[in-house]
Amino acid sequence: MCILDIDDGIITGYHQFNAEEPMVEWVGGVMELRYDECGNIIAYRNGARFI
Repeated sequence: MCILDIDDGIITGYHQFNAEEPMVEWVGGVMELRYDECGNIIAYRNGARFI
């Protein structure tokens, strides 16, 4: 498991989940990470872009 920092659907950072953190929105399921044409890592959940 890891924590993703997402801004407008773009992954701006990530780190391993080690302990509870404040200001975290918990989302169940699997996130798929894909690169866009600009080289940004984009988060997708259930086939749709996660924003």
